Amino acid sequence: MIQIRHKDTGDVLYEYDGDTLVGAKLVGLQLSCADLSDQDLSGADLKSANLKNADLSGSVLNRADLQSAVLDGATFAQSEMHEANLTDCFARGARFMEADLLRSNCRYAKFEDANFAGARLMECDLSMADMRGNFNEANLQQADLRGANLTGANLTGANLALANLYDAQMSDAQLVRTVFNGAIGPHGKRIGVPKKNSPKKSWWRIWG
Repeated sequence: MIQIRHKDTGDVLYEYDGDTLVGAKLVGLQLSCADLSDQDLSGADLKSANLKNADLSGSVLNRADLQSAVLDGATFAQSEMHEANLTDCFARGARFMEADLLRSNCRYAKFEDANFAGARLMECDLSMADMRGNFNEANLQQADLRGANLTGANLTGANLALANLYDAQMSDAQLVRTVFNGAIGPHGKRIGVPKKNSPKKSWWRIWG
């Protein structure tokens, strides 16, 4: 039996009949402000769960299903979330600092005001996501950002090499030291690719 407690009061929010939360079925549960820090939730089913303001820092959520979950204000700092499903989740103001979301599916996710500073989002599907948040020094290499809303987003020092930004909204985004090598820009053209210098002919060969 595992007791999931309130992070501040210690009150029991839910008792799970099992010895581990790996693969746990927690669909639609009310777990607002839950303390799930440093827990292994690999493969857990948290679809439509309410995890508002919950603490999941340092947790393992590889292949966890968080589709349509409410994650507003939740903390995922330094969590490992490889191939997690965050499709259509609500994570406004959530904290993902230094989290690893390698190849996660975040289509249509609401990340407004979320903090992804130093996070790893390589190969993530972030198409149509609301990303008006902080991505300072985040790694977004090869991420799918088609149609994403990055209006006013902080992308200072972010790595967007080989990312697909087709039709993304980027007005007023902070782009200091942002890397775009080989990325597809909002208008469908490759950007950030260094031009190859053609070899110069010697002056006496110009008319040869």
